Amino acid sequence: MAPDTEDHVNAGKRRIIPSFLWIVALLALRWTYHAFYLPVFEGPDEPFHLGRTIDAIEDGPLGFLASENERLPRIVDEAIKHHPCAEDLAGEFNCPGFAGTEAFNILRRTRQEPTGGWVRNYEAHQPPLSYLIQAILTRLCPGSSDWTVEQLLLFCRILSVLYATAGTWLLFRTVEGRGSRWFLATLLLLPGAAEALIRCSNDSLLFLWTALAISLLVSRHRGAALVATLSLGPLIKLTAFAIIGLALARLWTEGRRRTFGIALMASLVVFPIQGLRGWLWGGTQEVNLAGGPLDEGTISILLGLLRSCYSMGKTAIWLGNWSFFRPPGWLVVLFGVFLLALLVALRPRRDAIAGSVPHMVALLIAVVGTIVFAIGNRKLFGAWGGVGGWYLWGWFPWFAAAFNDSVCMRDKWEGWIRFSAVGLALMANLMWFREAFRLYGVT
Repeated sequence: MAPDTEDHVNAGKRRIIPSFLWIVALLALRWTYHAFYLPVFEGPDEPFHLGRTIDAIEDGPLGFLASENERLPRIVDEAIKHHPCAEDLAGEFNCPGFAGTEAFNILRRTRQEPTGGWVRNYEAHQPPLSYLIQAILTRLCPGSSDWTVEQLLLFCRILSVLYATAGTWLLFRTVEGRGSRWFLATLLLLPGAAEALIRCSNDSLLFLWTALAISLLVSRHRGAALVATLSLGPLIKLTAFAIIGLALARLWTEGRRRTFGIALMASLVVFPIQGLRGWLWGGTQEVNLAGGPLDEGTISILLGLLRSCYSMGKTAIWLGNWSFFRPPGWLVVLFGVFLLALLVALRPRRDAIAGSVPHMVALLIAVVGTIVFAIGNRKLFGAWGGVGGWYLWGWFPWFAAAFNDSVCMRDKWEGWIRFSAVGLALMANLMWFREAFRLYGVT
């Protein structure tokens, strides 16, 4: 390589690296604000994920692995009843409604009095690894034994910020092209991404795990590190099996049969561990508790599944958890138009077919799992459409890799798509905060 050419390449690298880090820093700031701003327990399913973490802290690793506690810890029950909350929680815990002064209340101490009753923790069958890590890191913090429930919840949210930031850094190192990084960053700025990833749950760790698995798959060093990584994914959340399918299919098509066999066995470690814990059918109450046949016609079931898919996509943009779960209709229409324009703007890569088989295997697993979950939700609650969009964000690094492997943008459309994506992300945030300020307040 000629010296002037090498200098040009190095200068290009110097320009790309700072922009790459600035994108990650911007996302980290947005997510950190969300972690502090969002009222206590307003993240989707937060009280119940926090209950699992408290069980892990109190029981210790071995005790937690040996138990399957379906009771929500009493201290969480007490904390919820002493904070304003949205309608879904109010129906179960009889807590007061919002008065517009709850923003940043995760930083306030409240006096909690004993309450009676017994509440089922519907996250009881989730795999244990995320909660064990949270418990161990909590124990390592000085003075954590005196933390209030609110402080522990904030600590878990901050961990989620760190997981999501690290996962984004890995993702941006894997995905080539500054334009691709900016496009992905725009999507990660959506309110739905913050609601999904920046809360006390296992989704942010799954996001980091997915980014790590994808990074290892495209790197040259994929042996022991990849096998170890694949063994951990299902222990975080069973939605990891879509990524497991991607990795196994890629190893098989590349002729790495020995690594394929070891990775397959490693990914199944979750089954004996969950079996010892009284595992039924995974981490969802919809599948564990739903029983009996689905007494509907085929057309009705197909329409119900379509409604569930629509609900998943729509809530991935916005969420809003218990209070304002639905984005404005006009915003959904604008995103629909944007997606149609994006489809027109894309063209398949020349080598897309050769690398599409692993992604198709992952997609098949994701679709089957979503159908099972949606049907279980319908049988348990009597309605279609209750599938949250946070599942999609846990898979986001895979979607980014599939997009990068399969398609590219036509040059004449690229500028318009970027401009539209940024505009929609800003608009979604402005509308979300407008509603959030009304419900929660500003300070």
